[in-house]
Amino acid sequence: GSFPEKSTVAQLQGCVLSPRIWYHVALRHSCPGFKGYFTSARDEFSIFLDGKHMLTEELKFPKILSNKHNGRGSARFGNLEFGKNFDGETGALYIFKEYVSDATLKALYEH
Repeated sequence: GSFPEKSTVAQLQGCVLSPRIWYHVALRHSCPGFKGYFTSARDEFSIFLDGKHMLTEELKFPKILSNKHNGRGSARFGNLEFGKNFDGETGALYIFKEYVSDATLKALYEH
């Protein structure tokens, strides 16, 4: 199947990132009642910068289109694009299946 060409853009107003400075960026996408994972009161997307909550907006969790990878539980969500026109370097990327609280995201930045 194909995906509809629908995009959602999240922008932080008044947030200026300086060149040659490392930033800790955390993104959380959650939804209610997804088998105990990603749990929140509503479908939402949050951005944290250096441990500080910057933005939360409503964003529907993607529908899983297929789960046909030899029973390994992989799922196809479609195209995910992050950092369009990004000019820089990235460090480690971590993905958690459990809901990560604001306090935990702050602690990850501090340590």
